[in-house]
Amino acid sequence: MKTSILTFFFFLIYSFHNFISAQASSGCRAPEQSQFDFWIGNWNCISADTLEGTDIITRQLDSCIVQENFSDLKNAHKGWSWTIFNLRDHVWQQTYISNDGLYLYLSGGMKNDSMILSTHIKTKTGVMADYRILFYNIKNDHFDWSWDLSLDGGKSWTPKWKVRYERITG
Repeated sequence: MKTSILTFFFFLIYSFHNFISAQASSGCRAPEQSQFDFWIGNWNCISADTLEGTDIITRQLDSCIVQENFSDLKNAHKGWSWTIFNLRDHVWQQTYISNDGLYLYLSGGMKNDSMILSTHIKTKTGVMADYRILFYNIKNDHFDWSWDLSLDGGKSWTPKWKVRYERITG
């Protein structure tokens, strides 16, 4: 009896280990993993014909993580994000932190030709609201980015900050 229980216990551990290993190793090779390839590189962030900041996007941890290093030139805002495709839930997830205490957790994915990540948080006035990051008009050397707010559960969106990303070459 003890041998059967012990054998069953080791079988469960072995099966769980193989399941976790398969999830981890296949997650970075999932077809969806390439959906953020457009963002990889060095960028100027332009708003209303003014250079607002720069963004350096790299792949890290065996190319599983998309890492962002954003610098706002006007307001001394600096932010980092880590974005990963969650194979189990089939969704992109992003954690964003900044030097002014901002913490965001967003999730989403590709919809038509746009990448959309969203979250549900309090506004500065304490009202719960939906926010989204929208990457759209995606081309190799540029794309548009918008930080949008919805107070009606996502039925309508108001852009709060729009930026044109232009690839830095050379």
